[in-house]
Amino acid sequence: MDFWRITKEAYALDKLGTGASIYGGRWNRTMTPAIYASSSISLCAFEVMVHAGDTLPEDLVVVKITIPDGAGIVDIREDLTEGWDTLSGSSISEEIGTRHLQERKHLAFMVPSVIIPEESNVVINPQHEDISIINLEILRKFTFDPRLRD
Repeated sequence: MDFWRITKEAYALDKLGTGASIYGGRWNRTMTPAIYASSSISLCAFEVMVHAGDTLPEDLVVVKITIPDGAGIVDIREDLTEGWDTLSGSSISEEIGTRHLQERKHLAFMVPSVIIPEESNVVINPQHEDISIINLEILRKFTFDPRLRD
């Protein structure tokens, strides 16, 4: 199964989840590593845009993440309770995701996107024993269409 990231080239092949560990995220608290990806390149672009603020980053690449079929990806939508998707961030989603990451039962878990709830993001657990079976490959440079900057 393939997933996608749009990230700065310097961090594109990081299997340690360093950035998420330092800064935390919707699905992890600080000091809990995670790798965030999406089910499509277009959803990645939306995710980057909403998190970038006023200035869209420029040194970006598209990363294809391949996780072998049957590798232990679980959909945790049924675990979600009201309020997980608040726009300011959510301690509910942080708690759920951090618990899944710390338990290390699954290599990755699927979650709905807050931006487009019908689409999915995936959170990969860099501390899972099978992390070595995933493949990260830089496909190309990525730039936002200049019309999006105006």
